[in-house]
Amino acid sequence: MGIRRLLLSALAGAAIMLLLAAVWHIALMGRYYAAGVSQVQEVVRYDVIALAYLVLGALMAIIYPKGYAGGSPASEGFRFGVLIGLVYAMPHAMVAVAATGSASGSLVLVDAAWHMVEQGVGGAVIALVYGRLGGAPLQPADVDEDTVV
Repeated sequence: MGIRRLLLSALAGAAIMLLLAAVWHIALMGRYYAAGVSQVQEVVRYDVIALAYLVLGALMAIIYPKGYAGGSPASEGFRFGVLIGLVYAMPHAMVAVAATGSASGSLVLVDAAWHMVEQGVGGAVIALVYGRLGGAPLQPADVDEDTVV
């Protein structure tokens, strides 16, 4: 995997997921989250949140080609992102609730469902960037043991 392909797909995926996160968590559902969480920080560390999305985008860009099975990059990427959203959001939120008691069970489910959508779109963007930068859509034969960062 070319470093340029990795970096651009990671940045594109991170950017769209961060934008969607801001729209969802602040503009659309800000009051819902504030009401459902008992412990709210006075100052939100947006720099750390942005860094977290860069890490998520990079990890998704590294992992995506390993599981690519053919087909439309957009639909393959969306399916991949939905799985990542579920695997990452639900267990983390459950641990946070158990450790801090700061959120309700329904908030955990709403947030996990949202992250399946958010990371689904991010996965589709990552897949589309991979396809565009490769000259042709990524094919399963393009991914082997030598495909590493």
